Amino acid sequence: MSYNVRLSKQIQRQIGRLPGNVRNQAKQRILALRSQPRPSDAQELVGHPDFFRIWLDSDFRLVWQVDDAAQVVDIFYVGPKTDDLYAKLGLDRP
Repeated sequence: MSYNVRLSKQIQRQIGRLPGNVRNQAKQRILALRSQPRPSDAQELVGHPDFFRIWLDSDFRLVWQVDDAAQVVDIFYVGPKTDDLYAKLGLDRP
């Protein structure tokens, strides 16, 4: 089963601003979500079913949502991990 991965223009710009090694890692991880939308090293966000995150390098995050019914993965964020990242995304803990 293959999922469609959707990237907005904003996400594409975020990826373009990443340092080279992190950019390559992000692209590889995003492509891998097509076949495995919930990799074993991903963490589901507390209070937000079907939203996941993984570390990229040591200071960057990739956040996405999985819609199994539509077989779609929506990338929500890729970039530096900040203290208020999840609050800014509207995904902070309830």
